[in-house]
Amino acid sequence: MEERVNNLLKSGYFKDCNIDEKGFGTFTSPNKSTQSLSNDFLIKARTLKREGDMENKDNKPEAIENYIQSIIFYIKGYREEEMRIGKSQSVGYYKSLYKYTRDIYKMVKNGTDQKIFVHKILVAVKFHHLSLETKGNETEMSKNINELYNLCQELENFPKIDNIEDLYQNLSNN
Repeated sequence: MEERVNNLLKSGYFKDCNIDEKGFGTFTSPNKSTQSLSNDFLIKARTLKREGDMENKDNKPEAIENYIQSIIFYIKGYREEEMRIGKSQSVGYYKSLYKYTRDIYKMVKNGTDQKIFVHKILVAVKFHHLSLETKGNETEMSKNINELYNLCQELENFPKIDNIEDLYQNLSNN
């Protein structure tokens, strides 16, 4: 067991490891600072998500509205984090955001403007995630994903990760 822990620590993925007398371990990562993921957008996103969770049983439309707003704040916060820590280290944020958005998509009624909007978010987040994940890879698949991402970014109606808030404003004004 000790050898396995030492190998994990040597790999550089974990900064520290504390194992108690029962053999349970706590690992801390050097990539996570105490400041990490604490920008104002992410704090607001978590608050809106919590509010949505509390309202979900009694007032589903209000909960969905809070969830959608939280997604927008998550995107803004993750974009800020992406600039701070680098694109390659922010891939996981978008991967989890895609899963969260997919769950919200399933909650929204079919045939509504909200459903269309959340679908656009799914496309934008997935494309951004794949673009980040494949950047710098030299495989044919990576090149094709990046080429497709760049082509789609040139389309006028393609949902771009940085334009989600504008799309939401248009939805709210209608």
